[in-house]
Amino acid sequence: MTLDLSQFTFKDGFKGTPPLRPPETRKVSNLRDATVPFIKGPIPLAWITAAAMLPGKSLHVGLVLWYLAGLKKTKTFALGNLDLKRFGVDRKAKGRCLKAMESAGLISVVSRAGCNPIVTLLDAP
Repeated sequence: MTLDLSQFTFKDGFKGTPPLRPPETRKVSNLRDATVPFIKGPIPLAWITAAAMLPGKSLHVGLVLWYLAGLKKTKTFALGNLDLKRFGVDRKAKGRCLKAMESAGLISVVSRAGCNPIVTLLDAP
């Protein structure tokens, strides 16, 4: 015997199985049924301070790295150009920032020809 889910209606009028909320959003209690993206923490203050002292948009890139780490639930991931585009960081600035952050000991980077770099977040030195 199979159960037909089409007969059930949810409070928003959706029939069938309810849609899943993306993992990077959290329900906000003061906004009715609104979800907002967030950066999962804790982020070590020493790490942020070290990134803020680096030139260019290194802090921007650092915040994106922590956002992606929370989203993917790992400290090692590929960093694409589109991940940084919404923060106003182009591919050339991405490369400069990754080199500066790697020199400062905040991340390790594995570069691959024609592919996105693999970034690993490290503890602040």
